[in-house]
Amino acid sequence: MKTNRFLSLLLLLWALISLPGQIVLAEMSGEDPKDILIVANRGVSVDEISLKQLKSIFLKTRASWKGGGKAVPIHARVGTEIRDDFVTQVLGLDHIGEQAYWQEVMVKAAVKPPPAFSNPLKAVFNLRGSVGYVYRADYRPGVVKILLVVPHSK
Repeated sequence: MKTNRFLSLLLLLWALISLPGQIVLAEMSGEDPKDILIVANRGVSVDEISLKQLKSIFLKTRASWKGGGKAVPIHARVGTEIRDDFVTQVLGLDHIGEQAYWQEVMVKAAVKPPPAFSNPLKAVFNLRGSVGYVYRADYRPGVVKILLVVPHSK
């Protein structure tokens, strides 16, 4: 009986070591790989942000950080799953609503939408004052700082 439990425990431990660490840790901690992490360049003066503040930065009704410095929003490319999830969950828009918003703002205020990158994490790392978003599964510790976690809506 003790031998069977020991072998089962040993087998479980081997399986945990053999699987990719991020997936196992995420499942064990209740974190979803599809959670959206709001990440900022390490030079940004704040360590957290509210959804309201984030929305105002991405819709460009706010241009600076609370502690000073220019806020530079970074989007993922149009048509990517992460962009669609962010626009829906954070901005409260769909793809058509986002397009309509920017068409109106560009005409009325001559304000351009945030730039889009194929690798937002790399862009945020490289651009001072920038803020962007990635799925938890795509996050790399130490590259940028996390300001907010938007749980995956299932």
